[in-house]
Amino acid sequence: MNRPLPTRKLPERPDIEQLRRQAKDLQRAGGYALHDVQLELARSYGFASWPKLKAFVDGVTAKRMAMAVRAGDVGQVRDMLHTRPELGWSGATVLLAVLERRPEMVRVLMEHGGSAR
Repeated sequence: MNRPLPTRKLPERPDIEQLRRQAKDLQRAGGYALHDVQLELARSYGFASWPKLKAFVDGVTAKRMAMAVRAGDVGQVRDMLHTRPELGWSGATVLLAVLERRPEMVRVLMEHGGSAR
């Protein structure tokens, strides 16, 4: 999946509330539907959608996924996969669970589309 090229740079510590205010300000200024403004704002930061931008800001990242897999935190992995299912599709994530000897994690990842190849 191709990510849009960013035209804006997120601050070092992005704040989802600030991004929501920014979207609402743009909505009021342009008269567009909020979901359209959120999509364009997310794309301007290099994300394919508002939920992906929000997940990134909330810390649902590949690095945090790897940390949760290593820790054996099945609940956190399930929550992250609910928000960003593509984090579990990588064979590298499944391989990490195998190398960490976490069969329950492998099962969860495979249930959510993880690849054994």
